[in-house]
Amino acid sequence: MDINSENTKNKTMPQSQKVYDYTIIGAGVAGLTVAALLAKDGFKVKLIESHSKLGGCASFFRNEGFRYDVGATTLSGLEEGQPIAELIKELELDKVVYKNKIGTEDKETSLKLSHSERGTQIFQDGEIIHRYTDKEKWINESYEKLILNKNIDTEKNHRAFWNELYRIEKSAFKILKTHKNLLPNSFQDYLNCLAPSKLLASLPGLTHLPQLYLPLKYLLKKYFLSDETAFIKFLDEQLIISTQNNTEKTPIFTAALGLTYSSSIYYIYGGVNQLAVALQKRAEELGVEVITRREVIEIKHILDESKKNQENDHKKNSLLQGSSKTYSIKDKTGEEHLSQRIISNLTFWSMAKLTKGETQKFFQGFVNKFIYDISAFTIYLGLNTNYIPPTDYAQINLSKQIQHCCSHSFYISYSRPDDEIKASEGGLNIIISTHTQAEEWLNLPEEEYRKKKAETESYILEELFNTIPELVKEGGNTESGAVQSSIELAKSESRISLDEVRPKIKSLISGTAKTFLHYTKRKNGVVGGLPHSTDYSFFELMPKKVPNENIYMVGDTGFPGQGLVSTVYSALSVRESLRNENLLRS
Repeated sequence: MDINSENTKNKTMPQSQKVYDYTIIGAGVAGLTVAALLAKDGFKVKLIESHSKLGGCASFFRNEGFRYDVGATTLSGLEEGQPIAELIKELELDKVVYKNKIGTEDKETSLKLSHSERGTQIFQDGEIIHRYTDKEKWINESYEKLILNKNIDTEKNHRAFWNELYRIEKSAFKILKTHKNLLPNSFQDYLNCLAPSKLLASLPGLTHLPQLYLPLKYLLKKYFLSDETAFIKFLDEQLIISTQNNTEKTPIFTAALGLTYSSSIYYIYGGVNQLAVALQKRAEELGVEVITRREVIEIKHILDESKKNQENDHKKNSLLQGSSKTYSIKDKTGEEHLSQRIISNLTFWSMAKLTKGETQKFFQGFVNKFIYDISAFTIYLGLNTNYIPPTDYAQINLSKQIQHCCSHSFYISYSRPDDEIKASEGGLNIIISTHTQAEEWLNLPEEEYRKKKAETESYILEELFNTIPELVKEGGNTESGAVQSSIELAKSESRISLDEVRPKIKSLISGTAKTFLHYTKRKNGVVGGLPHSTDYSFFELMPKKVPNENIYMVGDTGFPGQGLVSTVYSALSVRESLRNENLLRS
């Protein structure tokens, strides 16, 4: 596969310019992960990021004393043997010390994680459903609050439904632990998968193959739950968060991971960005050269004949074996970076613009195949309140679609009262997000854009304060009484207007697809990975290595999953493939 166009001449490599073993483009969590791991393995690694801050969709910003995660706000995959737990253990990220602004001072901190044992509150149809992390407590709660047709058979079927989802989730993580290459990419990968120990561990996973193609509605039908409208509404609103789809289209296998996700959520003090901060510090300690504010605009080959002598000298001191290509990576300043291999943390939309020839056609094929336009409308809210939420997370499921959005619900992440990084004393950091079509917010006259943004912001905030009035009402905030007080206050008092609560608002900023486009450079400001859907096969997804090129892909369009668990797994998977290609010395 020729990365260069027919009318573009290959450049001669400058004799004195340093050639890196790997150049990672994009410093999202996947890019940071693979950079740190390869540096740990002894490679010369350069990391190029277009933004001033690292982390990608797990970056942050500050406003009026509050520190906000820009995108992801939840963290899982931290149980024994799961991807993020493995990453923290191998890189000893829990021992990395870095500075955080607390109040007006910079103080030394490190990763602090806490299992969100209190679960999640879901507000739906006048009920508060407590999404317990404990499996048995949750199954009982789900039956009592969401199942309308209560009888012995329905209770049995409802329990069997959830037990099957939990079995799939347990099996899935076991497979991920055994196989870093869930989607084998090379002959060496396949050989590695066929090793006796891994083959034996994989046999139970064969039972999941049909679940990659059958939608969750099939499982609902199997357990006679297809007519339980409140239950299906709940499932749909949970799935839009975790899979960007619903019970009609989400495969059973990925639906199981999405619907059991709440059982293993962790609260990370300071926000999810703290993982990116720890990764950056460790990567730099391991020798990764990090360059920021450098947007890559072109990738191409340098002609082998013109660099043979320098490449031979480089190989004498390189761990790479069998590499015969050098890439020129040009950034917006005009500087060119030379590398034997590229690992891209960009999307295939971006890569289709950066490459030429057959490589561009490869990426364009996925651009044409996976057409979706989902972004987020996010509100970053800082309140002056003494209210202590009974859970770290909540979700409000509405009876109608949110204005200018494509969802009937929004998700809420709170700060804990002892989290001094996210908010100072007496402040509550709240991040609210929902899904929207990107085209709703792009190419609009400025006045129309601001009007739509204000309408959506006001609508969501009014629903928030009228569903959970304790946020702005004094009193009624004990751990035991907080759950019922929301409903009691909402029913007994007249609706709260935004004008009433403005004195309590210390910080308020909203983001749209236009915002995410500006800061992440992702096509149309889309967020999250590819929607999980039965419309395409698991095996039709983009491979992690470009055929006949030394270009690898990590991130949420390089692996079929959502959230940081999937992006970290994509990085672990690429590293495993490189090991299988005998690119590491024993």
